[in-house]
Amino acid sequence: MRIIRFKIISSTNEIAKWLIQAGFAWEWDIIIAQEQHSGHGRNGRKWFSPPGGIYLSIIVKNIPKSAILSPAIGIAIAKAMGNEIKLKWPNDLIYKGKKVGGVLVEEFQDWFIIGIGINTFSENLLDTREFPSAITFPIKEDKKEELIKSIVENIKIIVGMIKRAKLEPIVKEWNRRAFRLGSNIAISYNDEVIVGMLEGITKDGYLIIRKNDTIIEISSGEIKEEIYYENG
Repeated sequence: MRIIRFKIISSTNEIAKWLIQAGFAWEWDIIIAQEQHSGHGRNGRKWFSPPGGIYLSIIVKNIPKSAILSPAIGIAIAKAMGNEIKLKWPNDLIYKGKKVGGVLVEEFQDWFIIGIGINTFSENLLDTREFPSAITFPIKEDKKEELIKSIVENIKIIVGMIKRAKLEPIVKEWNRRAFRLGSNIAISYNDEVIVGMLEGITKDGYLIIRKNDTIIEISSGEIKEEIYYENG
């Protein structure tokens, strides 16, 4: 395992792709940056990455291709951060009801790149008008390396579980931490919005929604942050 550090780069995931493409990548290489100027999340969305945040990518391989990977990585991070961290499908970390971090898993050639961003920067740097659903996570500067180490150790355990197909504990823990579990939510899926009760995830990483008496398993989509429904 190598740790490759940068003060400021475009994106840790992009550096990981360069290492793979150039033939220089080792499994469990970790790329860490203090700041990113072109950080991005799902669907190419900009990821605000000022100085002080935690931005890293981990290069792994020989993992079964499954939608469970992003939620499972979320568990590994949440366990390192504490019990107050909840998980929003498929890849968001929630703190006090707002987004504090996220996971971006990308398959590249024969490798997987696990990108992680956590808002551990100063609260003064967060423009809540531009990012109203975001929040920062309070942590002392000298504790960040310890948090990164814990995250990496947890990810190694989770990846090992996925490789051995030990998925039940992953599902159970994700459901325990699920943001708004048991509440009605709205999710965009196949050009429509489905409203139903969030019941958890499957072993494949699909979201389980109960709509009236029908169970719907959703493989991809996005929970609508601006639309939540009270039970009943």
